Amino acid sequence: MKYCFLLFFLLLTSVINAQKEERRNIREGNKLYENQKYKEAEDLYNKALSVNSKSVEGFYNSGNAIYRQLKPGENKAVSDDDKKKMNEALNQYKTVTSLSQDKKQKAMAWHNMGNLFMLTGDYQQSVDAYKNALLNNPDDNETRYNYVLAKELLKKQQQQQDQQQNKDKDKDKNKDQNQDKNKDQQQQNNDQDKKDKDKDQNQNQQQDQNQMSKDNAQQILDAMMQDEKQTQEKLQQAKKVQAKKQPDKDW
Repeated sequence: MKYCFLLFFLLLTSVINAQKEERRNIREGNKLYENQKYKEAEDLYNKALSVNSKSVEGFYNSGNAIYRQLKPGENKAVSDDDKKKMNEALNQYKTVTSLSQDKKQKAMAWHNMGNLFMLTGDYQQSVDAYKNALLNNPDDNETRYNYVLAKELLKKQQQQQDQQQNKDKDKDKNKDQNQDKNKDQQQQNNDQDKKDKDKDQNQNQQQDQNQMSKDNAQQILDAMMQDEKQTQEKLQQAKKVQAKKQPDKDW
Protein backbone atom coordinates (compact mmCIF):
# COMPACT_ATOMS: atom_id res chain seq x y z
CA MET A 1 0.00 0.00 0.00
CA LYS A 2 2.88 2.30 0.89
CA TYR A 3 4.57 1.62 -2.43
CA CYS A 4 1.34 2.19 -4.38
CA PHE A 5 0.90 5.55 -2.72
CA LEU A 6 4.48 6.50 -3.50
CA LEU A 7 4.06 5.51 -7.16
CA PHE A 8 0.84 7.52 -7.40
CA PHE A 9 2.54 10.52 -5.84
CA LEU A 10 5.45 10.31 -8.27
CA LEU A 11 3.09 10.08 -11.23
CA LEU A 12 1.06 13.02 -9.98
CA THR A 13 4.21 15.03 -9.45
CA SER A 14 5.38 14.19 -12.98
CA VAL A 15 2.06 15.28 -14.48
CA ILE A 16 2.05 18.52 -12.50
CA ASN A 17 5.61 19.30 -13.54
CA ALA A 18 4.76 18.55 -17.19
CA GLN A 19 1.78 20.89 -16.99
CA LYS A 20 3.92 23.58 -15.44
CA GLU A 21 6.52 23.19 -18.20
CA GLU A 22 3.83 23.29 -20.84
CA ARG A 23 2.30 26.44 -19.40
CA ARG A 24 5.72 28.09 -19.01
CA ASN A 25 6.64 27.42 -22.63
CA ILE A 26 3.29 28.75 -23.85
CA ARG A 27 3.54 31.91 -21.70
CA GLU A 28 7.06 32.63 -22.89
CA GLY A 29 6.00 31.88 -26.44
CA ASN A 30 3.13 34.35 -26.09
CA LYS A 31 5.53 37.08 -24.98
CA LEU A 32 7.75 36.49 -27.98
CA TYR A 33 4.68 36.42 -30.24
CA GLU A 34 3.57 39.82 -28.92
CA ASN A 35 7.06 41.16 -29.71
CA GLN A 36 6.69 39.80 -33.26
CA LYS A 37 9.41 37.21 -32.74
CA TYR A 38 7.30 34.57 -34.41
CA LYS A 39 9.95 31.95 -35.17
CA GLU A 40 11.18 31.93 -31.55
CA ALA A 41 7.58 31.78 -30.35
CA GLU A 42 6.91 28.81 -32.64
CA ASP A 43 9.87 26.96 -31.14
CA LEU A 44 8.52 27.43 -27.60
CA TYR A 45 5.00 26.31 -28.61
CA ASN A 46 6.55 23.19 -30.11
CA LYS A 47 8.37 22.58 -26.80
CA ALA A 48 5.02 22.76 -25.07
CA LEU A 49 3.66 20.20 -27.54
CA SER A 50 6.60 17.90 -26.88
CA VAL A 51 5.46 17.85 -23.23
CA ASN A 52 1.74 17.57 -24.02
CA SER A 53 1.00 16.24 -27.52
CA LYS A 54 -2.71 17.06 -27.09
CA SER A 55 -2.35 20.69 -26.12
CA VAL A 56 -5.04 22.52 -28.07
CA GLU A 57 -3.57 25.88 -27.11
CA GLY A 58 -0.12 24.73 -28.17
CA PHE A 59 -1.35 23.67 -31.62
CA TYR A 60 -3.41 26.82 -32.14
CA ASN A 61 -0.65 29.19 -31.06
CA SER A 62 1.93 27.29 -33.10
CA GLY A 63 -0.30 27.65 -36.18
CA ASN A 64 -0.61 31.39 -35.54
CA ALA A 65 3.15 31.80 -35.15
CA ILE A 66 3.76 30.00 -38.44
CA TYR A 67 1.01 32.03 -40.11
CA ARG A 68 2.67 35.28 -39.03
CA GLN A 69 5.92 34.26 -40.68
CA LEU A 70 4.21 34.39 -44.07
CA LYS A 71 3.81 37.44 -46.32
CA PRO A 72 0.08 38.22 -46.65
CA GLY A 73 -1.10 39.55 -49.97
CA GLU A 74 1.64 37.90 -52.05
CA ASN A 75 -0.46 34.92 -53.11
CA LYS A 76 0.57 35.40 -56.75
CA ALA A 77 4.20 34.72 -55.94
CA VAL A 78 4.23 32.36 -52.97
CA SER A 79 7.68 30.92 -52.41
CA ASP A 80 8.27 27.22 -51.85
CA ASP A 81 9.27 27.98 -48.26
CA ASP A 82 6.00 29.85 -47.68
CA LYS A 83 4.01 26.98 -49.19
CA LYS A 84 5.69 24.63 -46.76
CA LYS A 85 4.86 26.91 -43.82
CA MET A 86 1.26 27.23 -45.00
CA ASN A 87 0.87 23.47 -44.96
CA GLU A 88 2.41 23.31 -41.47
CA ALA A 89 0.01 25.98 -40.19
CA LEU A 90 -2.96 24.20 -41.80
CA ASN A 91 -2.00 20.96 -40.09
CA GLN A 92 -1.83 22.72 -36.70
CA TYR A 93 -5.27 24.25 -37.17
CA LYS A 94 -6.77 20.96 -38.38
CA THR A 95 -5.47 19.27 -35.26
CA VAL A 96 -7.23 21.93 -33.17
CA THR A 97 -10.56 21.21 -34.89
CA SER A 98 -10.16 17.49 -34.18
CA LEU A 99 -8.94 17.78 -30.55
CA SER A 100 -10.94 20.69 -29.18
CA GLN A 101 -14.43 20.33 -27.77
CA ASP A 102 -14.85 24.10 -27.61
CA LYS A 103 -16.82 25.44 -30.59
CA LYS A 104 -15.24 28.88 -30.43
CA GLN A 105 -11.77 27.33 -30.56
CA LYS A 106 -12.86 25.29 -33.56
CA ALA A 107 -14.33 28.40 -35.20
CA MET A 108 -11.09 30.36 -34.76
CA ALA A 109 -9.07 27.51 -36.26
CA TRP A 110 -11.44 27.23 -39.26
CA HIS A 111 -11.35 31.03 -39.69
CA ASN A 112 -7.55 31.05 -39.86
CA MET A 113 -7.57 28.15 -42.34
CA GLY A 114 -9.88 30.22 -44.52
CA ASN A 115 -7.38 33.08 -44.38
CA LEU A 116 -4.57 30.78 -45.46
CA PHE A 117 -6.57 29.51 -48.44
CA MET A 118 -7.29 33.12 -49.40
CA LEU A 119 -3.54 33.78 -49.56
CA THR A 120 -3.09 31.03 -52.15
CA GLY A 121 -6.16 32.01 -54.18
CA ASP A 122 -7.96 28.76 -53.31
CA TYR A 123 -11.31 30.48 -52.85
CA GLN A 124 -13.40 27.32 -52.87
CA GLN A 125 -11.57 25.96 -49.83
CA SER A 126 -11.75 29.42 -48.23
CA VAL A 127 -15.53 29.40 -48.59
CA ASP A 128 -15.72 25.92 -47.06
CA ALA A 129 -13.44 26.88 -44.14
CA TYR A 130 -15.36 30.08 -43.32
CA LYS A 131 -18.61 28.14 -43.55
CA ASN A 132 -17.35 25.64 -40.97
CA ALA A 133 -16.25 28.54 -38.76
CA LEU A 134 -19.75 30.06 -38.92
CA LEU A 135 -21.35 26.72 -38.11
CA ASN A 136 -19.35 26.68 -34.88
CA ASN A 137 -19.73 30.41 -34.15
CA PRO A 138 -22.58 32.04 -36.11
CA ASP A 139 -22.08 35.39 -34.31
CA ASP A 140 -18.58 36.05 -35.73
CA ASN A 141 -19.09 39.05 -38.03
CA GLU A 142 -15.50 39.03 -39.27
CA THR A 143 -15.87 35.46 -40.45
CA ARG A 144 -19.19 36.31 -42.08
CA TYR A 145 -17.57 39.19 -43.99
CA ASN A 146 -14.69 36.97 -45.12
CA TYR A 147 -17.17 34.29 -46.16
CA VAL A 148 -19.09 36.71 -48.41
CA LEU A 149 -15.82 38.08 -49.85
CA ALA A 150 -14.51 34.58 -50.57
CA LYS A 151 -17.76 33.70 -52.37
CA GLU A 152 -17.46 36.80 -54.57
CA LEU A 153 -13.84 36.04 -55.40
CA LEU A 154 -14.75 32.44 -56.16
CA LYS A 155 -17.51 33.60 -58.52
CA LYS A 156 -15.12 35.88 -60.41
CA GLN A 157 -12.51 33.13 -60.53
CA GLN A 158 -15.03 30.70 -62.03
CA GLN A 159 -16.16 33.30 -64.58
CA GLN A 160 -12.55 33.87 -65.64
CA GLN A 161 -12.03 30.12 -65.94
CA ASP A 162 -15.19 29.81 -68.04
CA GLN A 163 -14.04 32.65 -70.30
CA GLN A 164 -10.66 31.02 -70.69
CA GLN A 165 -12.28 27.69 -71.50
CA ASN A 166 -14.46 29.37 -74.13
CA LYS A 167 -11.39 31.03 -75.63
CA ASP A 168 -9.63 27.69 -75.71
CA LYS A 169 -12.67 26.10 -77.37
CA ASP A 170 -12.81 28.86 -79.98
CA LYS A 171 -9.10 28.49 -80.53
CA ASP A 172 -9.47 24.73 -80.99
CA LYS A 173 -12.47 25.30 -83.29
CA ASN A 174 -10.52 27.76 -85.43
CA LYS A 175 -7.62 25.35 -85.44
CA ASP A 176 -9.89 22.54 -86.66
CA GLN A 177 -11.40 24.82 -89.29
CA ASN A 178 -7.96 25.83 -90.49
CA GLN A 179 -6.95 22.20 -90.58
CA ASP A 180 -10.07 21.39 -92.63
CA LYS A 181 -9.30 24.30 -94.97
CA ASN A 182 -5.75 23.10 -95.32
CA LYS A 183 -7.02 19.59 -96.03
CA ASP A 184 -9.43 20.94 -98.67
CA GLN A 185 -6.71 23.05 -100.22
CA GLN A 186 -4.37 20.10 -100.18
CA GLN A 187 -7.03 17.94 -101.80
CA GLN A 188 -7.62 20.60 -104.43
CA ASN A 189 -3.90 20.78 -105.06
CA ASN A 190 -3.75 17.01 -105.32
CA ASP A 191 -6.71 16.98 -107.72
CA GLN A 192 -5.11 19.71 -109.83
CA ASP A 193 -1.82 17.84 -109.81
CA LYS A 194 -3.64 14.73 -110.95
CA LYS A 195 -5.40 16.68 -113.71
CA ASP A 196 -2.12 18.21 -114.83
CA LYS A 197 -0.48 14.81 -114.74
CA ASP A 198 -3.32 13.23 -116.73
CA LYS A 199 -3.18 16.14 -119.18
CA ASP A 200 0.54 15.72 -119.64
CA GLN A 201 0.08 12.02 -120.02
CA ASN A 202 -2.66 12.50 -122.65
CA GLN A 203 -0.50 15.00 -124.50
CA ASN A 204 2.40 12.55 -124.46
CA GLN A 205 0.12 9.77 -125.68
CA GLN A 206 -1.24 12.04 -128.45
CA GLN A 207 2.28 12.96 -129.46
CA ASP A 208 3.23 9.29 -129.46
CA GLN A 209 0.17 8.48 -131.55
CA ASN A 210 0.93 11.32 -133.99
CA GLN A 211 4.51 10.16 -134.22
CA MET A 212 3.38 6.60 -134.75
CA SER A 213 0.91 7.72 -137.46
CA LYS A 214 3.60 9.73 -139.18
CA ASP A 215 6.05 6.84 -139.01
CA ASN A 216 3.42 4.42 -140.32
CA ALA A 217 2.56 6.74 -143.19
CA GLN A 218 6.21 7.05 -144.10
CA GLN A 219 6.60 3.29 -143.99
CA ILE A 220 3.56 2.82 -146.26
CA LEU A 221 4.83 5.48 -148.65
CA ASP A 222 8.25 3.89 -148.73
CA ALA A 223 6.66 0.50 -149.41
CA MET A 224 4.54 1.96 -152.19
CA MET A 225 7.53 3.55 -153.79
CA GLN A 226 9.43 0.30 -153.52
CA ASP A 227 6.55 -1.53 -155.15
CA GLU A 228 6.36 1.07 -157.91
CA LYS A 229 10.09 0.74 -158.53
CA GLN A 230 9.82 -3.01 -158.72
CA THR A 231 6.83 -2.72 -161.07
CA GLN A 232 8.70 -0.36 -163.39
CA GLU A 233 11.68 -2.70 -163.40
CA LYS A 234 9.44 -5.60 -164.31
CA LEU A 235 7.84 -3.61 -167.18
CA GLN A 236 11.22 -2.64 -168.56
CA GLN A 237 12.32 -6.24 -168.40
CA ALA A 238 9.17 -7.39 -170.22
CA LYS A 239 9.64 -4.86 -173.02
CA LYS A 240 13.17 -6.09 -173.60
CA VAL A 241 11.98 -9.69 -173.88
CA GLN A 242 9.20 -8.73 -176.29
CA ALA A 243 11.56 -6.79 -178.53
CA LYS A 244 13.82 -9.79 -178.88
CA LYS A 245 10.92 -12.02 -180.04
CA GLN A 246 9.53 -9.74 -182.82
CA PRO A 247 11.21 -9.93 -186.43
CA ASP A 248 12.61 -6.92 -188.13
CA LYS A 249 10.05 -5.00 -190.17
CA ASP A 250 10.09 -4.98 -193.94
CA TRP A 251 10.32 -1.52 -195.52
